[in-house]
Order: sequence, then C-alpha cells, then structure tokens
Amino acid sequence: MKLKEILKNERENFPDYYLKYNRAVVLPFVLAFIFGPLIVLAVSIPIGIKYEEHILTFVPFIAWAAVLALFTALYVVIGKRVKKLLIADRAAELEDRFKDIPLNEAAEILRQTHVINDSGFICEDKEVFGETAVPFGEACFAFGFYVEYTKIVLNIAVGRNGSDEVSAVFALDGALYNFLIKRGFDLSGNYAFDLLINDKKKFAELLLNRKIKYFYEAFGNNEV
Repeated sequence: MKLKEILKNERENFPDYYLKYNRAVVLPFVLAFIFGPLIVLAVSIPIGIKYEEHILTFVPFIAWAAVLALFTALYVVIGKRVKKLLIADRAAELEDRFKDIPLNEAAEILRQTHVINDSGFICEDKEVFGETAVPFGEACFAFGFYVEYTKIVLNIAVGRNGSDEVSAVFALDGALYNFLIKRGFDLSGNYAFDLLINDKKKFAELLLNRKIKYFYEAFGNNEV
C-alpha cells in the first residue's frame, strides 16, 4: 500500500485526536524502543574506547532510559484519555445510528434496499424466477460485531429455525435495528445484542477494550 493510500485510509477511519496521539506519542515510543539501543551502542562504544570506564560511557544509556521512561508515561496516561474519548465518540455514533424510527418507516426503507419483502427476509442467492425469502415466522438470527480500525461494524445474519445455514447477512443499520425490535421477533438470548439495545456506551466500551469477543451467536426462535 502506497503512503498516500495509507494516509487517506487513516484520515477516513481514525479521529483526528487518535492520529495525533499515534504520531506524537506512539510512534516516537516505538522508535525509541527499537532504535534506541542501536544509537546508544553507536555512541557508547567510541566513548568507551577513549575513556574506558569513565562515567561518560554510561551517559547515553541513562539518556535513552530517561527518554523511554518519558514516552512510556505519556503512552499510558494520554492513551487512557484517548481511549475514553474514543469510546464516548463511538457510543454517541451508535446512539445516532440507532435512533428511534417508526416500524412502518423502517419496513419501507428495508423494502427499498431489498432486505425484506412482504413475506420475509430476502436471501442473498436469488432464484432465476424471482427472489426467495426466509419467512418472518421461520427466521432466526446471529449478531456479528467487530472493530475495523477504530470503527464499530455490526451485522445480522438471517437463517431458518432448525437450520445451521445462513441465508443472508445484512449490515445492521437503523432501519433493520428498529424493524427487528418493533416487529416482535424474539431477540432474547444474546448478551451482546441485549447490551447494544440497553447500554450502547457499555457495548462500545467492552468492544473497543476487547472485553467481548468478535463473533456470531445465534439467537431468536420466532413465531410471529
């Protein structure tokens, strides 16, 4: 990947304050940790040859240790503040993304985006003569979630009750979120999805801190 593409990717996926933290603290810390010993040796060897066991021989080691200690402290202290700010921002994004939408409006959006039709969830593999769908009354779900760079990515897999096969996977947007909750589907049994509904800040915190795993977990056994 070219440097221009890397920088563009960073601007699109990372908050400004996160980029500033990486460039001002994390990068110098890594460089000091990796290249510091080499620089110390390059400086200390000539001093040692000339002055032998003189105190000057140890000055580069002391300076490197001091710099490393400083950047370690900055890495930890500022890193905690940046993570808190990131969690707050991502939680606010979840609140905005999943704000309340009337059921009829949500259903119409999903019809227009070909997520549902009048009878069920549209399958990804369409038949030659028309589209197939998982009937609403036979649908079960799996909740997928992970972090891409610093962004939270959520999706819903749809299958049929009694089957292990996935019929379709949809990005979880506000319309699908409201439709699933308000249509009357049984959404119990998934801790992560329950947390997303009831405490988006806690969900963002656990996910960004890697306290919940990135996985699909089936839930729902619907008779609607």
